[in-house]
Amino acid sequence: MRRTASWIVVVIGLVIVWLVTMGMLGARDAGWLVLMTFVSGLSATGLVLAARRVTARGWLVAGLIILAGLFVPTARLMEKSGSPLSLGETFIKLAIFLWPSIALIMAAVLIFQGFSLLAGRMNSADNVQHVSPAGPENTRRLIIACFVLSGLLILKTLQNLYWLTVWDTTYDPLGYIWIVVPVLAAILAGVLLIINLGRWTVLAGVIYFVAVPGLMIAVSARAQQVDFRQLTEVRAEWVSQLVEVYYTREGHYPQNLRQVKPWYAASLPGPFIMYGQDWCYAAGGDYYLLGYVYREHWSSPELIRRTYKTAGEPPDPEGICAEEIAGLIRRESFFYEK
Repeated sequence: MRRTASWIVVVIGLVIVWLVTMGMLGARDAGWLVLMTFVSGLSATGLVLAARRVTARGWLVAGLIILAGLFVPTARLMEKSGSPLSLGETFIKLAIFLWPSIALIMAAVLIFQGFSLLAGRMNSADNVQHVSPAGPENTRRLIIACFVLSGLLILKTLQNLYWLTVWDTTYDPLGYIWIVVPVLAAILAGVLLIINLGRWTVLAGVIYFVAVPGLMIAVSARAQQVDFRQLTEVRAEWVSQLVEVYYTREGHYPQNLRQVKPWYAASLPGPFIMYGQDWCYAAGGDYYLLGYVYREHWSSPELIRRTYKTAGEPPDPEGICAEEIAGLIRRESFFYEK
């Protein structure tokens, strides 16, 4: 009975995903939307079929792989979504739309696995008088790992959706469209949890059904209020402070910004104006200039050099962003040709 109900929910959920997404995005992207729905259907169907057959360790490995995929920089995904290779563009669009949804479904599966292991452990403790200490200890670790990884998947998905939406505001924004598929995936996963969990654990499904979509809507609303120009200024101020600290410590300005990157950061945060851009920076022993490329509107073909801070007397302040502007024009020209 539960398996039948699960299948009905999956089918209804996929139909809703298809209708809502097609209605909001239109038929102009019907080709990759068909592919997106097909991949989504395979993912959901595969997870439903495998939920009781794959071991908890198998789900943990799959969850770690999906979590690793969530660490791909959002700005790079957005930049590559305009790639001239149609197959690559379709793949990136699928990744942007589907990866958060797959992560949320995986998080629900891990919650189910955790409660299933917990129920099995409690039954073993009640029915078996002599239990090996190693068995219960390993089970306890698996239970903790399932719940912790599930939480990490949810939190990282929320973070990615936040930055995806903030980046979206720098172009022609789609707004809440970005969370349509993930919200429906979370609702679908919550319903499946409610159907398949028993006794008091069904509350986990209810909480998932309500809290995860609610958090996504709240995160999206907050992200749409971010002023990306002001965010760029905040980042520029932080980078300039790092440059000044370097000067105080070394007695000269750094030749490039890689020299001031903190040990705990993979890279310095860049300007928040266009996908893939970097800071305009030039320095000598007693001078430096920090700036970025700016434009008034996302569709404006005019790119402007904006100086944020200088020290000393840079020899060629006008040409500081020339290379960066040329690179952005080459990439943006394809974007507008499309």
